[in-house]
Amino acid sequence: MRRSILWASCLMAPVALSIFTSSCMTKSSKTKDIVTDLQEGGKTYHYRLVSDELGERLVRGECIGGITASFCENNLQGRRYSDVKTKLTEVATLPRAKQVQETIDATNILIKENNESLDSANKDLKAMEALLATKKAAKDQTGDDLDNKKKLAMDLKTQETKLKERLAASPNDQNIKSLLATVSKELSDVSTKINVIESLNSEIAKLEETKTQQTALESNLTAQKAELFQRLVTLAQEKTSIANTLSQRISWLFKLLEDKDVGYRILTANDLFPDHRGDMAFLNTAFEGSQRALVKVQRFKTDSEVWSTPAILNDGTVVVASLNGFVYWLKDGKELFKFEIGGLVKSSPAIMNDGTIVVGSDNRHVYWLKDGKEVFKFKTDSWVESSPAIMNDGTVVIGSNDDHIYWLKDGKEVFKFKTGGPVRSSPAIMNDGTVVIGSNDRHVYWLKDGKEVFKFKTGNQIFSSPAIMNGGTVVVGSLDYNVYWLKDGKEVFKFKTGDWVKSSPAIMNDGTVVIGSNDNHVYWLKDGKEVIKFAAGRVISSPLIMNDGTVVVGSGDMHLYWLKDGKKVLNFRTGGGVQSSPVIMNDDTIVVGSHDDNVYWLKY
Repeated sequence: MRRSILWASCLMAPVALSIFTSSCMTKSSKTKDIVTDLQEGGKTYHYRLVSDELGERLVRGECIGGITASFCENNLQGRRYSDVKTKLTEVATLPRAKQVQETIDATNILIKENNESLDSANKDLKAMEALLATKKAAKDQTGDDLDNKKKLAMDLKTQETKLKERLAASPNDQNIKSLLATVSKELSDVSTKINVIESLNSEIAKLEETKTQQTALESNLTAQKAELFQRLVTLAQEKTSIANTLSQRISWLFKLLEDKDVGYRILTANDLFPDHRGDMAFLNTAFEGSQRALVKVQRFKTDSEVWSTPAILNDGTVVVASLNGFVYWLKDGKELFKFEIGGLVKSSPAIMNDGTIVVGSDNRHVYWLKDGKEVFKFKTDSWVESSPAIMNDGTVVIGSNDDHIYWLKDGKEVFKFKTGGPVRSSPAIMNDGTVVIGSNDRHVYWLKDGKEVFKFKTGNQIFSSPAIMNGGTVVVGSLDYNVYWLKDGKEVFKFKTGDWVKSSPAIMNDGTVVIGSNDNHVYWLKDGKEVIKFAAGRVISSPLIMNDGTVVVGSGDMHLYWLKDGKKVLNFRTGGGVQSSPVIMNDDTIVVGSHDDNVYWLKY
């Protein structure tokens, strides 16, 4: 890469306008000489904002190649302070900041609804308990217990039968008649009490069952309330982080603007504002220091971060979701369709045989979409961050934060299985249809037709999605820092990293497992032992393994890495962390999302 094209003397700032005016008016070769001198002279360079269009022209070498003096004067002068201040006011409306605030508002509404439901459940439970106490008191007033009364009734019935036989033999015996009437009256009274007790017992049993259900509802609502408040805390922390980042960026910008150093360096809006990152000036500097270069770079900008992993249709159309609540159908970097789901979409789309897309959302629904239109949807009782897996018969399997794993067909529930915590892990499906999935209750589950086959307990929550090796061994990461190899619910091996393992494993042809960790490393593991590792940023992205064994993986340090045998082949710098997992097209183009709001198509 030619570093010299990034330096320009035509940036006529008010503090040094007279120094460079004559140079910028001269022929193009003189302009090029001045640029080279400024770069090689070891001087301190002053950053100035220029337009995105200008940044692209500078990278193409047009300014150096002899653009007109009027263009230099009118455009290379950079944004004046008033323009910069105007731009800074736009920072407060960055899409992610707006998205976080909207989600906070929506969460507050959910908390209000939850509180109303909880108050109603508490009232219903108290009313139920009062009614239950009344029924039990009524039962106590009936005297002896039911068994004694039934025994007495049998004795009285026997006496009544014998007296009737005696009366038949002596019809005029008044003593027998009187005794029979007394016994019959007593039998009638006892039978009435038995009926009352049995009726009360039945009512009490139903009330006890309803009370149990009401208590469970109250418990679930209380748990949801705690989860909502935790989410609110997380969002508030993110809001604070965004505010701090913006504050630092603004302070840095004003410091640069007030600097009086001689010389100026180009700084496009892309370098300061993440909602502009990825334009030409930025992309052409992203590979600085790499051994190889890309032959293809395309991008599509959404209005918010892209955590979702893209899916690729047979015709090369890319389907991907964004935290702005939209699902996009993209071709060659251009939008074909989009569908607004609403809520944050962290789930990654899965593709059915007919091209229908299935994806979950924080609005609690699972959607079936085709060509930008809704086909079906299914509502769970909480957010759906898990990504769906599709069985051979078209049944969709997906987890929800309502603690359940669902089997769904054409928008309807087939089975569901309850775990002990939210399910953010995504399912893997074995050849016999067994579903393997992790839960925040620390367990990995093997499930068949909605029923448990095996389970294995790790030391912490499981966000990682399992991968299945040829022999049926399951590999999965846990927040207890470990990577596990499991077979039929039992541990085969485990390997401990230095931090949480949220990344999902990929398996090479020779059985080597490649997985990332929050300890800033990508690991190559074999039979529970480390083979090699590569130091990157925090790795949540799940690796992609290319046909030649090259591993492609994203990192929290904003880079996408191409790695071979633990060494870097190439890295591409986006404008934000790369949590999305890369996927590969038929022509070896890599498609991946970034926290800089973009989806990238990259090929080297």
